[in-house]
Amino acid sequence: MPNTIEELETAILSYYFTNNDSNVYCATDNMPISIWGLLLGGYSRSGLSLRDRFLKVLKDLAKEESIEYYQLLSSFTNDLPATNNYIAKIMEKANKFMAKWSIEYGHNSLKDSAFNMMAIEGVSIRASKFIEESKLAAFQEKSTRYMDFSGDSYILIDKAIDELSAKAMQVYSEAKSRLIEYYKEIIPESDFKNQNAWIRTCSAKAFDDARYLLPTTIKTSLGATMSTRETERWISKLLTSEFPEVVEIGEKLKIECGKITAALINHVEKNTFLNRRLGALAKKICSTEIKELPLNESKPGVYLNSASNIELEVAYSLINATGLFDSNVLVDTSLGLDEVFNLAFEERGIHDDFPDECAVGMIQFEVICDIGAFRDLQRHRNCTQIVEKWSSLRGYSIPESLNDYKLLDIKEKYISLFEEYSKLNSKLIKDKNNNSEYALLLGHNVRFILECNFKELAYIIELRSGEAGHYSYRRLAQAMYKLFDNNFKSLSKHIRVNLNEYSDRRKQEEVIQSKIEANSNN
Repeated sequence: MPNTIEELETAILSYYFTNNDSNVYCATDNMPISIWGLLLGGYSRSGLSLRDRFLKVLKDLAKEESIEYYQLLSSFTNDLPATNNYIAKIMEKANKFMAKWSIEYGHNSLKDSAFNMMAIEGVSIRASKFIEESKLAAFQEKSTRYMDFSGDSYILIDKAIDELSAKAMQVYSEAKSRLIEYYKEIIPESDFKNQNAWIRTCSAKAFDDARYLLPTTIKTSLGATMSTRETERWISKLLTSEFPEVVEIGEKLKIECGKITAALINHVEKNTFLNRRLGALAKKICSTEIKELPLNESKPGVYLNSASNIELEVAYSLINATGLFDSNVLVDTSLGLDEVFNLAFEERGIHDDFPDECAVGMIQFEVICDIGAFRDLQRHRNCTQIVEKWSSLRGYSIPESLNDYKLLDIKEKYISLFEEYSKLNSKLIKDKNNNSEYALLLGHNVRFILECNFKELAYIIELRSGEAGHYSYRRLAQAMYKLFDNNFKSLSKHIRVNLNEYSDRRKQEEVIQSKIEANSNN
């Protein structure tokens, strides 16, 4: 047991930090977020190390509590109730410090030192897309490709939508079961290393097709992690939503985050400027009558809207990164674009992204796809995405498997259900009822603008064209590549695109099954 002040300090520092003797260290999971923010804020106003500032906080607390410093240190190592009480007082001081400097004096960077870790459960898939709009947050959500939603409930909106939601889940469950059996019939078990991998593959393909039938009212769960500065803006936007469900989520998040960083969150209010749907322009534009769209304007696909001179911009950026800041180097050295890119990327490893110098240029696509595919592409939040209001006006997609004569009865139910949803959605739109976006299925098509630089585009293409991906977004990624290749061939050849047709995912499922078996044997 530590006895001296030095030994007690060492023990306490070891509890809150990863080491006591290096100039590089981390806070452990024992460090409260608000105290971490307090300590980081001291870098600009103190010559002490962060560990020493932590000890100074304890010394100051001992004076304020009129107890011996040794006694306080002993409590931290031996008396858990007392420690919790002292930590609470330090957190209160930390919150006051953060509020004073970040809110009163405008030092917003301090808010980046405090994080909020949130769980948001039992919300609709429609609401989840508003929740996940932040570019500065990390989100994890329940997957429609690997999870069975048959037993899940949906949020209640009104009688007409609720009745369709119930019907959709019945058709979803029936279609999922039939599709699993269908794939077991057409995919030979003998082609697989073991039965479990075969079953996983058949189930995964069935989920890929059945997810089109999930209603946008179906409940999902997600987690979010972001800095307090972003949390403030994010909650403010949620509070401004035209959807009561989203506003309620914002209100609850404000309460719960306020329990962690009260001084930074409690002042947050709605800000209508953050919601483009509520602005003066929206009111003017949306006052016009919405017309039915021609079928050719609703076909899923990718269209190139505009692009800068990406190859030259990337080439100059790569050259500048070498330390030579001369815009004429391409001319003076007779370097061609092919040679620049070949030299720059020849050492790129299989797991390496393109370097940050490639995050230049601009390319803008117009994308029409089913809502399920949009949910996957929307996760690329570093891109700029301008999303059209979800509606049935863009039509809907049908999984290719339903064209098999063995599943024609399921296809008939599929089409009938989509037509019912489309009819109700159109009615709600004409009535200017915001609930119209809950009267949709994930197979309905949505239109959005996607704008990004070269590095982001390459990342999307390489990730989303992979054989394990859902065929809907795979085709979109492949289409983006082909459009880019038509215009920028010197650069496009360095993108590792997969242009193969949709596979049965057996390779991925066999790898997963092998890992499961290996872990179970350890």
